[in-house]
Amino acid sequence: MASRHSSNKSKAWEGRGAMCCVYNCSNRTYTKENELSQHHFFCISSHVLKSQPLRNRWCSLIKRQDGRDGFNLKSTTVIYDKHFTAHDINISLVSKKWSLKEMSEPSIFPWKQEKTERKSTKAET
Repeated sequence: MASRHSSNKSKAWEGRGAMCCVYNCSNRTYTKENELSQHHFFCISSHVLKSQPLRNRWCSLIKRQDGRDGFNLKSTTVIYDKHFTAHDINISLVSKKWSLKEMSEPSIFPWKQEKTERKSTKAET
């Protein structure tokens, strides 16, 4: 019975807040302790949603397929700020509100990190 209780607790957390839409990113708007996350999340811009080529490009960038596997790119879909460069983000000096610049797109992903080359272990002759 104890395992059922812990299972229910984890399921309750799963529905708490929005989750980043990028493939294999598990950042959420709320922490496991039900506190608002210190991360910033951006909604998908309406100009991306209205343009099929942009929509397809963003889905390609985040490694998702719109309309498949329960994923739909919509105005409530969010993306974590760490997937954007500092140049892509505006931070208001007065209100401290974060927003994306008009034509910015996500570009920082775990699968795009540079891989170091392995050194050869064989002695060359």
